[in-house]
Amino acid sequence: MGRQWRRHGRTRLRPVERTNDAGSFNLDLRNDSTIRKTDNFVETVVDDELVLLHIVNGKFYSLKETGRRAWELLDDVDRFDRLVAAMQDEYDVAEATCREQLEHLLGDLHERTLVSVK
Repeated sequence: MGRQWRRHGRTRLRPVERTNDAGSFNLDLRNDSTIRKTDNFVETVVDDELVLLHIVNGKFYSLKETGRRAWELLDDVDRFDRLVAAMQDEYDVAEATCREQLEHLLGDLHERTLVSVK
């Protein structure tokens, strides 16, 4: 059985200053939707967080636990259905929950121009 799917830190992309200037945004993703990281960031790991610096707007964002893992998987997985399957391989989560939470995370990342979706 996979790791437990944690509610905190998995989908909330927070600016380091702890303000939420971009509200929640869900994408309507299809199984064959392609997701790619853009070139608008640099990243580093600080403790257990992945910190992204948006090089256009100068803001820092952090991803923890499952959000961080989804981001890391985007290096190898480019389709939404494959990302869902990869997360389900690693976490004990229902498919519907996984899809919903990934849509939320990817919506936040897309809204901040950190990923492109086609």
